[in-house]
Amino acid sequence: MSEYASTEETSLANLLRRKIPCLANVPLCEAVRYWMSMYPGFTLHSHEITSDGVQQIGHFYLSPTSDPVCPDCGQTTSRIKDSKPRTVIEQPLPGLHRTYIHFHLRRVRCKCGCCKNERLPWLDPKQRITRRAASAVQQAVRLEGNTISKVSSMFGINRKAVKELDKRQLKKLFDKPQIGRLRRIAIDESALHKGHRYATAFMDLDTGQVFAVVKGKRKDDIRPVFEDLKQRGLLESIECVAVMNAGFAAVAKDYLPQADVIYDLFHILQNFTAMVLAPACKHMVKLKADELREEFEKRRQDGQTPTREWLNKQLRDVRRDYRKSEWLLVTPPDALKPERQQRLEKLIEDNALLAALYPVAGKLRKLWRADTVEDAMECLADIIEILKAVSESLDFKEVLSFARLLENHSDGILNACKHRVGTNRLEGANNKIKVLKRNAYGFKDFEYFALKIKGLLPGKGCSAWWELSGFKMVDNEERIVDAAYEPLPLARLSSNACQALQSA
Repeated sequence: MSEYASTEETSLANLLRRKIPCLANVPLCEAVRYWMSMYPGFTLHSHEITSDGVQQIGHFYLSPTSDPVCPDCGQTTSRIKDSKPRTVIEQPLPGLHRTYIHFHLRRVRCKCGCCKNERLPWLDPKQRITRRAASAVQQAVRLEGNTISKVSSMFGINRKAVKELDKRQLKKLFDKPQIGRLRRIAIDESALHKGHRYATAFMDLDTGQVFAVVKGKRKDDIRPVFEDLKQRGLLESIECVAVMNAGFAAVAKDYLPQADVIYDLFHILQNFTAMVLAPACKHMVKLKADELREEFEKRRQDGQTPTREWLNKQLRDVRRDYRKSEWLLVTPPDALKPERQQRLEKLIEDNALLAALYPVAGKLRKLWRADTVEDAMECLADIIEILKAVSESLDFKEVLSFARLLENHSDGILNACKHRVGTNRLEGANNKIKVLKRNAYGFKDFEYFALKIKGLLPGKGCSAWWELSGFKMVDNEERIVDAAYEPLPLARLSSNACQALQSA
């Protein structure tokens, strides 16, 4: 038995041997050492375990066994000015829902002139949570699906404290993330809130790492990112930039004259849907509605008595037939279910305008898969010719705006065929960002939101999370420290005790 062990520690060691399977066959003296190694410089004075019928809460009262350590010079001193009672949250011990540590924190008056609270290896200054518990909180909040509220209820810690612990580790690892050699990047905006508030993300397309997130989507909002890359000497190696926003393209050409600007298929199809297909469907609904109203009036003049309810039902059926039909017209036929293919065929048969526009989506996909730039140029010319023919023959002038868009962005479209990249990887990341925002019910702190995005998408093969493997944590001074504090050398403990110390 350890000469420093108290009766309370012996009693608690027996409890730990019953609760922790890997300590079941460990000698009692080593179980005591396991407990004492958690709080160096203190011994267990008494403990109390209370229960409300559902949860068991442990209260452990510590007493000092040695002189305090000066936080400035690191030397022990026997000169104590005063002490104050302190209660801190500990990682729940096995079998307990909550664990609280009670002790007196001493303020030293060292000969070096320091008059501060003593330094404890298991507790950061001005914190009410041990390093071991802080490490567990930081690990829990990193797990996918765990929100701040969920982790707060798990550990019984205020939500602001959980956010601070999470933001601390994110800021340490991702405030200025390590960026390798940039070759292909993508820039895209995503909505923050309703009311045209946006955030712009920068992604390395080779690794999938989001290395910068800024608020807004104006030219002046994204310039600081390029200035930072310029100072770090990362602009010269960039070969292409995938964008869709014309302002982004202009800024990219200012800083990257050697790089090709790329416009991706996703945004072109999005514009085709919004600028052409949606107005075309509304136009067809209006024509069908006018035909139904004329038929209604003609029947009344012929002596028939059609009711207003009949007309309203026919109008509702027409609107239902065209509802979300734009998606059918841009989706590849082999990706549609049989019933949707039948609906698509019926739409094309009944409408000359939609039948004329339907081949455009297929030709746009073919354009991005062209083998050579010459083939892409020929395909682009065919698309523009079809759009102009539709405008003249069917008197649908909205297609001319999209034709002009293709002509103005022809260089970026042809560059996409050359480099075979787009913002599709970043668009997929946008879905993860939306889930993150929805789970958190929004973020008031934009800096925290940007750090969460970078932590969510750290990149393949370049993630910074490995720095916090094991019992590592980020303390309140933003240093990566070891939270598994053990003053005894591991060589003095048996293999089973070592295993218990590392897995408890």
